[in-house]
Amino acid sequence: MQQSTEHLVAFRYLGIPTPKGEIAGICLSYETASEARSVFDAIHLYLSAPSSVPRRLMKVEFSRASEDSYDLVIEFGVGNVIRKIEIRGIEANHIYRLMQSLQVYRYYLITAGFTDTRGNFQLLPIDDYHLFRSEVVIDGQTFTGNPSCTFDWIHLFKGKEVMVAEEQE
Repeated sequence: MQQSTEHLVAFRYLGIPTPKGEIAGICLSYETASEARSVFDAIHLYLSAPSSVPRRLMKVEFSRASEDSYDLVIEFGVGNVIRKIEIRGIEANHIYRLMQSLQVYRYYLITAGFTDTRGNFQLLPIDDYHLFRSEVVIDGQTFTGNPSCTFDWIHLFKGKEVMVAEEQE
């Protein structure tokens, strides 16, 4: 079993405002566009792998590191390759916002971005580089999104402004 660990990734909180409140998201912030695209290439490979290929189910887990911070591990695998993304020291208020969002909405979002040559953060085209998740583990407890939510997920990004918080390394 081969394992790939992401080292140069930071966390950014992502929020999409809606009339019912904010849809929370995790934005994986990389140093370059190619690094950001690379992680989503691996996610697309994971999602599109034929049923005959063994997969390790995706796990998104936050663990309390201190009273005001969490660590994040995202792990998934296809075939004999396991991908593991680890980010330490995420502000606790972002995790509380994620839990609050899941009380209203069925899903949260995972996406990625990078810092351009001028030092500005750029989100990858969100229509192509996103993943909806309904389950997250926080301090060993599994939280799932609200199954009765009737939000129009297909048209989520049409005309929406996506707010991305400052980077946390």
